[in-house]
Amino acid sequence: MKARDEYIKEREHQLREWNAQLKYLRQKSERHSQVLIKRWAVKIRDLHRKRLQLQAMLEGIKHSGEDTFDNLRQDTELLWQDVRRGFSELRVILK
Repeated sequence: MKARDEYIKEREHQLREWNAQLKYLRQKSERHSQVLIKRWAVKIRDLHRKRLQLQAMLEGIKHSGEDTFDNLRQDTELLWQDVRRGFSELRVILK
C-alpha cells in the first residue's frame, strides 16, 4: 500500500508541475513568431491531451488494488516518459 500511495503522491506533484509548465509554455510561445506559434501549438496541445490521459490513469491507480498496481504503473510509465520528453523538447525550443 505504501508504494502505491507514494507513487500516487509523486505523480500528482508532477502533474501539478506540468500544469504550471504548460501555462508558462503557452504564454512564452505567444511572444514568438506566428510560424513558431503554429508549429508548437500542436505540440503543446498534444502534451495537454497526454497530461489529461495521465491524470485519468493516475485516478485508475488510486482506485486499484495492490494486486493490479504494478501492472497499471508499468502502463503509465511509458506515457510519463513521453510527456517528460515532450516538455524537454519544448523548453529547448522556446528558450
